[in-house]
Amino acid sequence: MLATVALVFAALGQESVRTPDVPPFTTFVPNPEEQTFVRAGPFSGTLGMGVGYLYTDNANTGTTEKLSLNEIFENLDTDLVWPLSPFNRIDLRLGGQLQENFYSSGTQALNLAIAPGSQIQLEARVGEFLLTAFERFTIIQDPVTDPSIAGQTNLNRLRNTIGAGVELPLYHADFGLTIAYTYSDQFGGTPVSGGEGGTLLNSFHLGSKIVFQLSPTLSYGIEGNATYNAGDGSFDFYVFSIGPFIRGHITPLLEVDAGIGPLLSAGPAGQPPQYYAALALRYQLSALVQILAGIDHDSEFSSGLGVTQNNNVRLAIQAKVNPRWTITAGPYVNFGTVIVGEFPGSYTQIGIATESVYRFTKRLSAHINYRFTKRNGGGTGGSGGSEGSYTQNLASVSLTYGF
Repeated sequence: MLATVALVFAALGQESVRTPDVPPFTTFVPNPEEQTFVRAGPFSGTLGMGVGYLYTDNANTGTTEKLSLNEIFENLDTDLVWPLSPFNRIDLRLGGQLQENFYSSGTQALNLAIAPGSQIQLEARVGEFLLTAFERFTIIQDPVTDPSIAGQTNLNRLRNTIGAGVELPLYHADFGLTIAYTYSDQFGGTPVSGGEGGTLLNSFHLGSKIVFQLSPTLSYGIEGNATYNAGDGSFDFYVFSIGPFIRGHITPLLEVDAGIGPLLSAGPAGQPPQYYAALALRYQLSALVQILAGIDHDSEFSSGLGVTQNNNVRLAIQAKVNPRWTITAGPYVNFGTVIVGEFPGSYTQIGIATESVYRFTKRLSAHINYRFTKRNGGGTGGSGGSEGSYTQNLASVSLTYGF
């Protein structure tokens, strides 16, 4: 389910300055034998609903003034498709969560979260051209998913991307072109300390790629991205990147997505030349064990035009203990430098996330999650303490029903 992604990998609250695309391999391959399929009007696919309870001892990611939280939440997760014809389809994916929060200060709040990866997409083939139009929407609440900040309770971060793309087969290659616009803001947000970065982001993206097939399931090529990023204040800047990539199945059991290239920026907030690099793996070690692993370096947004140079290392192992019981666990590490933001300077965030799923039936399952996070920062300001450091324990239990 999409809503559990944040408990497996942190740092999904940020977005690369190069592209609004969600990083690959953030979830395990679902087992079809454990899924239930539903038909809702013209749509068919998976649909699940859940209810649960969450507790954290440091909801505001503070150092001295910690705020505990008791939360009741309801999940709605969909992955549906409407086949208009053999070559045309509409996809609908949603990971939604309604949160009723009860804080130790005596206050209460009602929040909505929408997981990264939620989207509506139209795909149509016209002659040799494959056309796509999409809208991707996210509302991020969990402050731990942005390792560049501290002293926050709810991010209230809205991100909406609309775009269109076209793919055209060439001689021994495929050419792709995508244009997109991303709007990002913070509900009730105020500029961070000193007004650096603000809360508003308007990003115009142009991406292109040339793809060659090594095999039916493995491709390589060159991709380029150009963005213009504008927001509060005078921190607007341009970004251009280009580099090779390889993605797909190296073997039937091993998938890879890797890319590297220079990252050039210009404008009032332009930075010295940087680079991006990423390697993500998904490996079916056996019929009972899957592995997700990744390492990447990139320039990423947090709030508004706040930018970090972030390094992300992650590992998760999913093991099927018996036909009904599955355990997922793994550590994650984020370290880097806040260039523009509330806590300028270096930071390190480490943690471990675990999930236990027990299936009473094919439709009904129980989930137990635990996550530990520790952040050490060198910045100042905010309610997170003079060093922008905190520790947090988070645990949740839930029941999910698949229709």
